Amino acid sequence: MAEVVAALIALSAFARSAQFFLHTWLPYTMSGPTPVSALMHAGIVNAGGFLINRFAPVFVETSGVLHWLFVVGLTTAVIGSVLMLTQNDIKKALGYSTMGQMGFMIMECGVGAFSLAIFHLIAHGLFKGTLFLGAGGVIGQARKNDGVPTDPLYHFVVEKRPTRNRKPWILMAGLTLLVPAAILIVTHWLVAQDFYQKQGAIVLLFFGWVTGAQLLFSAYRMRTGNLGRLLVMIIVSFAIVVLGYTLISHAFDLFLYPNEAFRAGIYAAAGIDVFWFDILVVLMTVVIVAGWLRTYYSERSATPGSQSANPVWLGFYALISREFYISDGYSWMVRRLDRLATRLNVMLRWI
Repeated sequence: MAEVVAALIALSAFARSAQFFLHTWLPYTMSGPTPVSALMHAGIVNAGGFLINRFAPVFVETSGVLHWLFVVGLTTAVIGSVLMLTQNDIKKALGYSTMGQMGFMIMECGVGAFSLAIFHLIAHGLFKGTLFLGAGGVIGQARKNDGVPTDPLYHFVVEKRPTRNRKPWILMAGLTLLVPAAILIVTHWLVAQDFYQKQGAIVLLFFGWVTGAQLLFSAYRMRTGNLGRLLVMIIVSFAIVVLGYTLISHAFDLFLYPNEAFRAGIYAAAGIDVFWFDILVVLMTVVIVAGWLRTYYSERSATPGSQSANPVWLGFYALISREFYISDGYSWMVRRLDRLATRLNVMLRWI
């Protein structure tokens, strides 16, 4: 009974939080005024994470449903982030950004970090509401100024960029992989020494490591005259953000679930067999490290435009630009059901 109730609650949370296959209503409801969009994306969609937290005593008695939450949330986070990158409408791009954030929130519940999902809920509501309220101003500025200056003095003085200062790619790849991991491990160890005994914490650390690596790689690709100073500033900022995020999330955990046994029970319910968990972590780490090394090497040796001319890349871009044809599939199903309903009405003489 607990599994069935938890599954139904999870399904309702999926629908409210625009998880994958139930997400099309969110990016296609942008025709309303911007304040309405801000209210919806900063408040209504957050109900999924709130609902799961309210029924935490049910989920602590389940295991398979939490794994289901993790898989659905992870899929939604990745697909939402990918679809956001291909949008040419600012509000629709923010809508898919919300979808990705909601997926990450559901994924946090799936690994047992229920209180962290509430903190994510509040933070997302604040920054996404601000982004939506500022979207109209951004569009207005873009219409007034296309960003292409015509003054030749501006071209010579302002837009003159220094040459790209590149460090050895092996050194930068090592910094990208090791520095975020060291910051995350030290920060969480200072807050809670038993943090690494929970599988959900390891999963969240893994995603934090990937995010930090992406940040350093973005710095590697930037044009700057002093790459070392830029990297130091990014690393210090990353350490401050991680420390603040960890302290606040730990405080939320103690405030929302003061019972230590209950907190341990949530993480235990979200866990899987240790052997398979270790295998998955090692496998994903190897894949990520190999991918980053290949990316750094390709950045150094690739010719401009070679990636964009790749037929496989163009086919993938066409697929995500059509949003995986999910909306088209739903439209086709609606038309078929409408035709079927019309035939039934005619046959039964209801019309």
